[in-house]
Amino acid sequence: MQFLGIDIIDWMKVIAVLIAATGLLMTANQQRKANSQKRVEVVSDVLWKIQDDKEIRDIYYRLEYHEFSYDENFHGSDDEKYLDKLISLLDIIAKQYFSGHLSKKDVALISYEYLIIYQNNDVQEYFAFLDSWFENRGVKHPPFERFRKLGEIIEDNHFEY
Repeated sequence: MQFLGIDIIDWMKVIAVLIAATGLLMTANQQRKANSQKRVEVVSDVLWKIQDDKEIRDIYYRLEYHEFSYDENFHGSDDEKYLDKLISLLDIIAKQYFSGHLSKKDVALISYEYLIIYQNNDVQEYFAFLDSWFENRGVKHPPFERFRKLGEIIEDNHFEY
């Protein structure tokens, strides 16, 4: 049996291929949306943690309002522990970005908070100390290396939403 000069079986094959292709496109679109949602959740979790964790929130606000200082009393203090905790949290964002799991658009959602920390002069002094401290011990990669590298990128590229 034929329709428009083509066997019905061939038409059924064409229709089956079209249905399969449509299903594949719909699945790919759903996967893309799910991946996007997961990336936003990673960033949202970090933003929430900054607000929810008292220690992180307190040190963050002190940085934001220039009330934090890196001085001779810093090492071994609670401030050192809290700052390390805050930077470590954002270092997760940097690791996700450099591993390809977060995009520039994703990082842009947290760029303000990131730069509050990265651009703080006292934090930069702390990094200089850490670089020297680790170098004297033969460690090739300074702590928070990815955090700093992403900070430079955010600063230079002015990530946009």
